[in-house]
Amino acid sequence: MSTFSFGRHTSHAGTDPTSSFFSLPLSSLVSTLPLQPQVQHHVSRVYSILALMMATTTATIYFQFGSRLMPWLTASPWLGAIAMVATLFAFQLVPRTKEYLGTRRALLFAFAAIKGAHLAPLIAWVGIVSSPAIVPQAAMCTFLLFASFSLAAMYARRRSIVYTLGVLGGLSAVSLVLLFARLLFGVTMSYTAELFFGLLFASAYIVLDTQVMIHRAMQADLMHEVTKEHLEMDHAVELYLDLIQVFVRVAVLLADKEKRKRDEEEREDRRRGTGSTRRR
Repeated sequence: MSTFSFGRHTSHAGTDPTSSFFSLPLSSLVSTLPLQPQVQHHVSRVYSILALMMATTTATIYFQFGSRLMPWLTASPWLGAIAMVATLFAFQLVPRTKEYLGTRRALLFAFAAIKGAHLAPLIAWVGIVSSPAIVPQAAMCTFLLFASFSLAAMYARRRSIVYTLGVLGGLSAVSLVLLFARLLFGVTMSYTAELFFGLLFASAYIVLDTQVMIHRAMQADLMHEVTKEHLEMDHAVELYLDLIQVFVRVAVLLADKEKRKRDEEEREDRRRGTGSTRRR
């Protein structure tokens, strides 16, 4: 009996195991990168899983608007947060063996679906305070940022992972200082500055997680096939979290910019209306 494996089919003689519905287009794109063949295969598999997770999240957001697929999540944000943490925690705790491949896949997509339901109120807020067009704009900006930082990590030298860790260490130190300043002295950054800082932090993690993925993929030849599949899911969920963090901050920044622009136009219209009334 065959099991669902994110588009993977059993390899027969003369058949490329990457030649499947989901991985073939990505394999063609990844083949142009300066990576070893086994690394290219691993990267294409990870991005295939990532694409399926994003599709699951997008579909859940859509159905959440239309039919309230998970009403208990929108009723209390805490329930959604607890459900996401519990699902992700279970995904990490499940043994990485052949018997639990299906369980980890189910948890992976359950997490993506719950995340989509949890994001639905944010998407609705963005459309209300600014414009519904902001959401696809944010998605496009997120894709471009993710692609740019991922390619930068792939073309960088292996020792650059040390530099990335240094940058993340510096950003972590700054965030801790800001946290203590807020808790002890009430000193806060502006809302926009905090969003930009979070965006920079998430972007740095895209670079780091991509470099770690490539480094681990170089050792994939020594791994069992089942271990490779578990590793692909691990890397996919890490990049998924990075991608969502970037999208949320980009969407809020664009919505806030559009809201300020709209408020300024309304104030200008009121001033013009007041001036014309006085002249009369």
